[in-house]
Amino acid sequence: MSRYENNPHFRDLNDYETPNTPRGSGLANIQTRSRPPSSHQHPNGPAYGMPLPISHKSPVLQSPQPFLPPNHHQSSVPENASEFPSYQDGSDRRLPLPPSSRAGFRAGTQSAYPDHQRERYQPSQTRPPTGWSKSKTATPCAWLACCSLVVIGLVILIVLLVVNQPRSLKFDVSSVDLNAVSLDTGNLLSVDLTLLGNFSNPNKRGSVELKDSMVNLYYDGTQMASSNMLPFPLTHGEYKFQDVHLAAGQVGLPSNTSSLITKQMESGSVWFQVKGTFRIRSTGLIKYSYWLHAYCTIVLTYPPPGALVARSCTTKR
Repeated sequence: MSRYENNPHFRDLNDYETPNTPRGSGLANIQTRSRPPSSHQHPNGPAYGMPLPISHKSPVLQSPQPFLPPNHHQSSVPENASEFPSYQDGSDRRLPLPPSSRAGFRAGTQSAYPDHQRERYQPSQTRPPTGWSKSKTATPCAWLACCSLVVIGLVILIVLLVVNQPRSLKFDVSSVDLNAVSLDTGNLLSVDLTLLGNFSNPNKRGSVELKDSMVNLYYDGTQMASSNMLPFPLTHGEYKFQDVHLAAGQVGLPSNTSSLITKQMESGSVWFQVKGTFRIRSTGLIKYSYWLHAYCTIVLTYPPPGALVARSCTTKR
């Protein structure tokens, strides 16, 4: 019966084996073979090994080597055997290649590819397009120059508008023919007359057209008759005469107005008012339009002959 050794320096390495590991196999045999033989032997028993030195360094993992058959010869290795080692029986199964010694692997920090195949990370630098340039702050001189140009442009525009401002057309009564005038039942006035209107364009350039023209006849503020005119053009510096026929029958007058017309008819002269409204529109390159209002007072003789004795006209834009 063998005696159990309490001294750890003299215990056999087989005693350190774990219960699950069979004696004489596994890690114990590998460590026993890898330890050099000891020159000091026990006189009464087999050779006892020295305790293994304890290393504080982490074990270095060695790359696995490809499996080759025992009767493998270098001459029988195919040309690409270094790349894809295969079995000797000629099967197409290929063994995995060992990783390169230079391709060290660090967990989570380094790639398994060689250094010359790894692309270095280059942070993207956003560059503005070539046509762009940094904005510069405007200097006071630049602001002053811009303001001066704006002021000069406004002055030139105002001068051009004042010089080339279109002038208003003129309206005048050239002649009037009083055909008939009568007062019935003391307050019903009937009148028939024809006037010749004179329209002139005093502008040196620019043609216009008269549209929506209307002439009204009044007696002492009471409207007697009205007449519309057809549109007609007027070139620069041109004047035209237009006949306007005005007639009214039995228009009621207030008592004081009827007594006034009676006195004028007895004296041989009758007073009337003519009011005209005309829309002027330009036909040139510059488009504009406005309304022209004409006010005329005419004095006529009692017919016959019913001629024009005096007139007074004003036009307003």
